[in-house]
Amino acid sequence: MALTAWVECRGLAKALGTNQVLRDLDLSVEKGEILSILGPSGSGKTTLIRLIAGLADPDAGEISVAGRLVFGPRTNARIESRGVGYVFQDYAVWPHMSVAENVGFGLGLAGMGRAERDQRIREALTSVGIAALADRYPDQLSGGQQQRLALARSMAMRPEVILLDEPLSNVDAALREHLRLEILQLVRAHGTTAIYITHDQSEAMALCDRLAVMQGGRLLQAGPPEELYRRPNSWFIANFLGGANAIEGEVADGVFTAPGVRLHTTCPAPASRVALVFRPEDALPESAQPQNRLEGVVVASMFIGRCWRITLNTGSLQFVLDWTHRVEDGAALAFSVAPDRCALVLPEKS
Repeated sequence: MALTAWVECRGLAKALGTNQVLRDLDLSVEKGEILSILGPSGSGKTTLIRLIAGLADPDAGEISVAGRLVFGPRTNARIESRGVGYVFQDYAVWPHMSVAENVGFGLGLAGMGRAERDQRIREALTSVGIAALADRYPDQLSGGQQQRLALARSMAMRPEVILLDEPLSNVDAALREHLRLEILQLVRAHGTTAIYITHDQSEAMALCDRLAVMQGGRLLQAGPPEELYRRPNSWFIANFLGGANAIEGEVADGVFTAPGVRLHTTCPAPASRVALVFRPEDALPESAQPQNRLEGVVVASMFIGRCWRITLNTGSLQFVLDWTHRVEDGAALAFSVAPDRCALVLPEKS
């Protein structure tokens, strides 16, 4: 295997009993990049990073970290020699150790001298803003403080790669956005390569340079978050990343047709039989794109803060739209969609 990326996986496969968790998976992450891996429960996200960390072994495939093969034919590097830090979903801090002792535990195992170890502990705790809590124990910390402790413990080892397994899933919603920014700033400041696992699509897109979506043990698509959002390569990704309206029909020469629908699109078509998808926020007044006009009857209107969420029934189709104002139930409403927002993917059951 030619080692080109900072983290590289080739042909990874892993089964747990009769369940094939990963299937011939390829993944590469560049140095200093933050990659978010998004997918539903059971898609194989956590299994993938456990294999990278050495917490489990693949059934097949190869893994390299920082230009070194750490798993492959006749190679299986020890966990402590892989240069990988891991932040667990439940933090996994030692309850009988103080905050400082938790951070210094791995440093001591690595044989680091007391003076250097103390300095690393101070630097790590300062970087996550809990230096004043060094003498406390985990049961004296809030959920957010425990999350910072878990991150400090990992960063103190100065890993080549840090793996974060849904680190905010146990944090109150009110703190999540703030801690998300802290993690991003900390990882950026250290120039650390990071793989961030989550099932929260807004969290994934907010944090990453690139986004990868998994389903059923396979990597479906990877790229900049806006690319996946605007140009999904499957109905699953279009629907999973925030929800989308979909119409099944035919496309030819940049024109999509379905019963009662004719829409122009500038997006490439994967086949002649496709699903056209667009986001609720892509709905425009009917005069904005008159060649792409649709109309129906409002069946529900809900205020969601930034806009009104309108459900529109055309008889054979139903659309969800983000609208600037409330429209009464039963009222007629026409809207349009720009051609470059009409993405084309294979139908859901293809």
